[in-house]
Amino acid sequence: MTPVTSSDASQRAKGRWAILRNALMSQKRGGDHPSSYSIHKFAGFQMLHRNELSDAESKLLSESSNVDVIPATHVIAEYKLPIMSNILDFEPILKVRTTERKIVKPDIKELISHQVYGVDNTGNTRVWDSSNVLAYLIMSEKKLVRHSTEMAKKNNDEDDFYSNNEPFIGLEDILSLASCKTIAEPQGKLRVLELGAGMAGLPALSLLSLESLRYKEKLENIPKIEVCLSDGHPLCVENNEICAKLTHNLGHACCEKLLWKSDDKGLKECESLLTAVDDIYDTPEESKGRKFDLILVSDCTHFTEFHKDLATTIGRLLRIQGKCIMLQPHRGKSLMKFIRIVESINYGKNSCPEPLFKIDLHDIFHEKIYDMHKKYVVQLENIYEPNIHRPLLLTLTKLRDFEENLEGNCTS
Repeated sequence: MTPVTSSDASQRAKGRWAILRNALMSQKRGGDHPSSYSIHKFAGFQMLHRNELSDAESKLLSESSNVDVIPATHVIAEYKLPIMSNILDFEPILKVRTTERKIVKPDIKELISHQVYGVDNTGNTRVWDSSNVLAYLIMSEKKLVRHSTEMAKKNNDEDDFYSNNEPFIGLEDILSLASCKTIAEPQGKLRVLELGAGMAGLPALSLLSLESLRYKEKLENIPKIEVCLSDGHPLCVENNEICAKLTHNLGHACCEKLLWKSDDKGLKECESLLTAVDDIYDTPEESKGRKFDLILVSDCTHFTEFHKDLATTIGRLLRIQGKCIMLQPHRGKSLMKFIRIVESINYGKNSCPEPLFKIDLHDIFHEKIYDMHKKYVVQLENIYEPNIHRPLLLTLTKLRDFEENLEGNCTS
């Protein structure tokens, strides 16, 4: 593989700024093909098979799902999900349905909408590849890379973050997080939250699709799955409400606006979110306020100014021994900066004696994805840039209660 020089990196950065300038100036983008400098020139890993519905099919589905007619600027897409044969004794066809833009072309209002809503709108411009890959990872069979010949070249300050533990992936692992097991519900309940779900929270919607199957087929070996999709941008929340209805027309899903904040406002927003989930799922009085067994996050560590707020939000909303599964590329140093924020919560001067999170980072975590990565490095060396395209798996396991009086401000 030809090494990328600082001159190459500078040229690409200038090219990407030119794309942004053209969008702001509403200039013609040279057709529907991405620029040679665009990060979207690489199509992504595309782990889920995607199919666009015809106008007639979209109309029928919208009517049956009690959804308003999809605007002409959007299309309904279906994603076919993998399913583990050892979980079920039959092979259902599980699908996630989303409404997405036909052409990604942000206008000036969208590009500066963070000034109005306090959060960027990049999640509402497209379905990002990390979301697609994370949905695949949590729904598929665990296929680990047992014997890797790759000697990962990591910086010395990153070595400690990479884990030798087995990656927590695959539907069997995910369902094992279910809690609240009773005689009436021996499989318990799996309460799931997606943070920064964007245009279409594919990972959370995938589990919602499984819940739809469990409900319709009266499956007794799968826990009841309670799903909440959240984002800080109201347009994302509106779109997720539509996607949830298209995927599971019984309407059993919670879609909420949630801004990540480490202050008292953020605490109140987290409490309001838990109340909203309790209301949607008619939670018994003794279980109200129950935190999430699983939190899903895809490609949300790029903006470093939100790192401390994201880490605090996860600490507030995840139950003890629950898992937060995050999938994202390095994107320069942004991922490592986020991990250091988590480390500051674990071992900062204001922290408790015991760490809040166990941190597991994997760059090699699934056989198929690893094989694709190796192929792209060789065959697409002028297009595929691992730093911005290769997803890394970060798992945070919560070890104790989040101490609001200490850790709400420990990363400031």
